[in-house]
Amino acid sequence: MTLLEQLKDQRATARAAGDEILTRAAAEARDPSPDELAQYQAHVTAEREAADALEAERDRQLAEVRAMATRRTGPTLTRQAAETASAFARRSSPRTRPRSRSTPSSSPTTGPTTCPSRSMAGPVGSAFTPETP
Repeated sequence: MTLLEQLKDQRATARAAGDEILTRAAAEARDPSPDELAQYQAHVTAEREAADALEAERDRQLAEVRAMATRRTGPTLTRQAAETASAFARRSSPRTRPRSRSTPSSSPTTGPTTCPSRSMAGPVGSAFTPETP
């Protein structure tokens, strides 16, 4: 029997015992005696304790399930190790075309992506055109 089942049984037993005390007094058409009230209070306390323990066990199990979902199956890499692995993967992957770093790239629709001379560049968004000598 699991802990949750045991706690459910304890709670049900305490509730039934408390109800029995009240039912017996009601069947005799009288108020419960001081001893019966003390017993009833003890059963109510036991029921609450079992309910609290049941809730705590469910919370613990839920936390464990959530923790299992976030755990990784493999080893965790440090940032430096992950960056090294990533750099190695980039270097060892085949390239489809060679990259040239010496010439600026250009596109037929946008033109050069780098400015060949800073003196020719005007403010962003202006209609500045360099003077030709």
